[in-house]
Amino acid sequence: MILPSPVNPGDTIGVIAPASPFDVERYREGIEVLKKEGFNIKEGENIFQKNDYLAGDVRQRLIDLETLYEDESVKAIMAIRGGYGSMHLLPYLREEDFKKNPRLFIGSSDLTALHLFFNFRVGIVTLYGPMVDGDFGVAEDETNMRVLKKIMALPDEYEYPVGDLLIAHHGRGEGILVGGCLSLIVSLIGTPFEPDFDEKIVFLEDVNEPLYRWDRMLTQLVLSGKLNKARGLIITMAGYNSYEANDFISKFFKGWNIPIVTNFPAGHTVPFFTLPFGYMAEIDTLNRVFRVWKTT
Repeated sequence: MILPSPVNPGDTIGVIAPASPFDVERYREGIEVLKKEGFNIKEGENIFQKNDYLAGDVRQRLIDLETLYEDESVKAIMAIRGGYGSMHLLPYLREEDFKKNPRLFIGSSDLTALHLFFNFRVGIVTLYGPMVDGDFGVAEDETNMRVLKKIMALPDEYEYPVGDLLIAHHGRGEGILVGGCLSLIVSLIGTPFEPDFDEKIVFLEDVNEPLYRWDRMLTQLVLSGKLNKARGLIITMAGYNSYEANDFISKFFKGWNIPIVTNFPAGHTVPFFTLPFGYMAEIDTLNRVFRVWKTT
């Protein structure tokens, strides 16, 4: 995996809106938090565009991503919010452009589509982390920002606190950490941008999806063979009682022989612990360990 340069206070973060429009007031609050932490901000020129349920047309959203990615003063690209629309960009992205100028990409939810492109088509490390609109202008800023800054600096190794993790299936496994929002992942199966989870530690999360939809999406992953050779699963069902979710996952994956844990605080959660997709990861349920480390 290609490792971008680490990002620290004093560096410039480019902000883009590749999916849905955002709440301007929350956006301003988030930007102020980033600035107080010492980061400089460079806005995409089209971020305030609106096109129905999208933050501008495909060309406008694409221009901001490509322009800021090529800007030598910008060390990281952070999405303002998710929603819907990132998939539209995929056919227009050229792998060679992003390999030439590696930048750290940060976002979550609908931005899973871009994570899969960067991780599997470009082969670059990305951060599944908080976004400007909504993840910083709240009381959990300190936790969100503390973990984000630690992971943005691309540490050699990081061990996550696992006190609240629930175990759906015991075991130990290690592999490259990948994944994202489950609904986006299953939407890309059968396209040129579908992921390969063989020998990987796979993080799956979503929010407020009824159990039958969780069942349907997980079943699609299983029937497509995407999880057959996974080394471990980390699953977060935001919006559910954690024990109810763990019971559902335990029953769904009954008989599997890989470590499976639930209730990890990432994705649509409060707080939100940033995950470095493309790092190596280890899950050891018996010793209650979840750690990541550089692959290069």
